[in-house]
Amino acid sequence: MAKRVRIEPIAQVADIATNGALLSGLMGDELNILKECGGRGMCATCHVYIQDGMSSLSPMGKREQRTLEVITTCKPNSRLACQAKVMGEGIVVELPVGMYVQSIQDIEASPIQG
Repeated sequence: MAKRVRIEPIAQVADIATNGALLSGLMGDELNILKECGGRGMCATCHVYIQDGMSSLSPMGKREQRTLEVITTCKPNSRLACQAKVMGEGIVVELPVGMYVQSIQDIEASPIQG
């Protein structure tokens, strides 16, 4: 049975199969997720913050912990969407600013330009 996950700040709701990766709910048309490592928990391009419902996700494994340790924007509520499995209800995911861009126009419009 699918679990409903809320995605902020875009106010989107995704239905994700129980024991399915959180990443599967973030793969809608509105988001451009790099997933450079193919979902193996090594590249951190699917890094997200869990605003609510951390206990409704699978426990963090050693590979995910090691990958998160090298992310400068990592917080106690950080997870890799490819590694976090949806086990229960009440999950609210926050997308980090600047990580999920749709196009070159989004990059050009960003106030954080080099």
